[in-house]
Amino acid sequence: MQATVWGGAGEHGRSCYLIEHQGTRVLLDCGVKKEGEGGYPLIDPLLVGKLDAVFLSHAHEDHSMAIPMLYQMGYQGQVWTTRATSRQLPAYFAAWKQYVASQQAKLPYGEEHIEAVDYAYIDEAASAGEWLAITPALRICWGRSGHLAGSIWLLLDIEGSVVFFSGDFTTESGLLAVDWPKLPPTDRQQLSKPDGEACQSTADMPDGIQLSIVDAAYGMDAEAQTEKLDKLQLLIQDALSREEMVLLPVPVYGRGQELLLWAREAFPNTQLIVEKEVAQAFEQLLQEPDWLHKEAGGRIARFLKDTRVVVVETKEQRERATAAASSSLVFTNDGMMQSAKSQWYYELLRQRGRGCVILTGHLAKGSFAQQLLHASQANLLEAGESASANVNASVNESMSANESMSVNESTSTNESMSESESTSTNEGAGSNESTSTNAYGSTSTNESTSTNESTSLGAYESTSTNESTSANESTSTNESTSTNESTGANESMSTNESTSTNTYQIAGTGAHAVQIHFLRFKVHQGLADVRAMLNVVRSSQTLLVHASKQATDAVCTQLEKDGYSRLYSLTAGDTIQV
Repeated sequence: MQATVWGGAGEHGRSCYLIEHQGTRVLLDCGVKKEGEGGYPLIDPLLVGKLDAVFLSHAHEDHSMAIPMLYQMGYQGQVWTTRATSRQLPAYFAAWKQYVASQQAKLPYGEEHIEAVDYAYIDEAASAGEWLAITPALRICWGRSGHLAGSIWLLLDIEGSVVFFSGDFTTESGLLAVDWPKLPPTDRQQLSKPDGEACQSTADMPDGIQLSIVDAAYGMDAEAQTEKLDKLQLLIQDALSREEMVLLPVPVYGRGQELLLWAREAFPNTQLIVEKEVAQAFEQLLQEPDWLHKEAGGRIARFLKDTRVVVVETKEQRERATAAASSSLVFTNDGMMQSAKSQWYYELLRQRGRGCVILTGHLAKGSFAQQLLHASQANLLEAGESASANVNASVNESMSANESMSVNESTSTNESMSESESTSTNEGAGSNESTSTNAYGSTSTNESTSTNESTSLGAYESTSTNESTSANESTSTNESTSTNESTGANESMSTNESTSTNTYQIAGTGAHAVQIHFLRFKVHQGLADVRAMLNVVRSSQTLLVHASKQATDAVCTQLEKDGYSRLYSLTAGDTIQV
């Protein structure tokens, strides 16, 4: 068996894995990376027409938005996914097209290729935990992964050789149900959710799994969701005590609904202003109860009836709602603040000179939210402040458990978000492949990338970021700041678990400034979760994915110290022989 990474390992985004065994070829996911003009998988056009099946784990863009490229390259087969995923995809295609257009770029496929995608519904062909024959040589089994309604993990049995693909996985959702594959009777284990209820187990786990591809997006982060929510509650309480508006940019599906339900229950007397797209997703969830915890339907129904929840769609509605309540929680799409709506809310806070933005998920390079954080950090340094040990500077990479970032933001109204990226890459996809043996025993392609990212935000000086592998993060205090982002055993500058103990005043704005916080809400796996999955899904070899190369290396190093073996940290273009 051979597994080739077309994207998604050593990076967060463009998930895409080719599995080949005895003449059968299967593709797992085909996503994009939201950076620059858009990053796409390293698809081999000569193999696309030879694929026997394509499987899509869920709708998020980093797993799905490159699927039409397969049809543009000649694929004529089906894409196996869930009905819930197919219903969500049109919104993601629309958003991706808008993003690409905003970068003055072109899609590598046309509308006809989006329409050509032939979906087959795995959840209608077989129940969770049941084996389904796709071809005489290929059968599959699926279960719910807890990441998003419709998101699944997969077991693939190809001529007797078995691959486990976790997709994006979490057991800590307060809204979504999750299934664990069963182990053989002599070695049966179950994990528990935070509330103590045992996770439901489904499929009989084959005795021999040759390869597991496992979500390790959060790197060395070992903090539980409950701890993160406790910190988030303190952050919000602090802002509300000052009668400030709190802005939470979230994705349309998934994390947005999780946080909305939590916020309604944690702050029952506070007005929630919610963009229509985010609120509408609840209606869809109620039509798909099989993806939810048993109690989730009642929680959603109570949310939809709550008179303190104000759903807005137009500019006039936003203006009325925000004028009526000085102290409120605002939920807008999208999580990286690329949308005009999220930037409208930020501008409102900036004009007021006070308020709070809390970022809770992955921030792609060059996104509005990521630039706000970097510009804030640069302004802090220009003001002569020194970063405390309680503040993490690694914003874009997978952070450790102590990943809070808190700064005060005061910026220009006219934000010129220009990004100059010079990248030199040898990704080794062709015959001139330069290979070396990495620390985890695999043959890996040398990928040399030099990135000089110049970001201009109004009156701010530009910041330049070099990503390199070093033991520590160092930050200069010049006007033009240079940050070495590295990931070792601990990616943050801190071993102190603090959410917002350090709040800096930027450019003399005093207490009247927009505060920017980063506090992760878990929808992926960190170190402790990966360790638990390895205990349940025993396989000959394991490829850890969905985090930077440095973060993945750190997880592999720690797990090897814990006694686990045959772990792989790879990058796009690499291949494993199983």
